[in-house]
Amino acid sequence: MAQTLQFKVPDISCAGCANAVKSALGELPGVLDVQVDVDSKTVNVSHSEASSRTDMVGALTEAGYPPAA
Repeated sequence: MAQTLQFKVPDISCAGCANAVKSALGELPGVLDVQVDVDSKTVNVSHSEASSRTDMVGALTEAGYPPAA
């Protein structure tokens, strides 16, 4: 069953940022879909149980887009 997590990512400012975020999260096992809203600086991730919040935070941080606490 798919679950959804939302992250606030203050460093997203353009389509290039959105693509980098989608790419970083899309490589994780269990990630089904990634939607990035540049205007609200939010990322919604649909995922299965194979992927955890910790994995996603790590991938975002490693890509240079750490989520807000």
